[in-house]
Amino acid sequence: MYSVLEALYNGEIMPSERCRPSQEEYRHLAREHAQNQQRMLERVARLDPDLAEELAAFLDDYMPVLAMEEAAVFVDAFRLGARIMMEVLAKDPDQ
Repeated sequence: MYSVLEALYNGEIMPSERCRPSQEEYRHLAREHAQNQQRMLERVARLDPDLAEELAAFLDDYMPVLAMEEAAVFVDAFRLGARIMMEVLAKDPDQ
């Protein structure tokens, strides 16, 4: 029998890699953001190559911060879901 918990433990389920907004607006904004970032880096590189490298490093260093924020949101949402299930499954709804 397939166990979701075992699959999660074994790394077969990776919510951070599977979950992306599916709205066309998200895809458009993400694409636009990436293009704007690339243009900005190219403009800065023409003016000051060292500053462009520093900016690129700064942006790369910020990615783990975003990942931590996403992880915190996931954990909080998971806990909320678990509390909802506990309430739904309780014999006495006032527990």
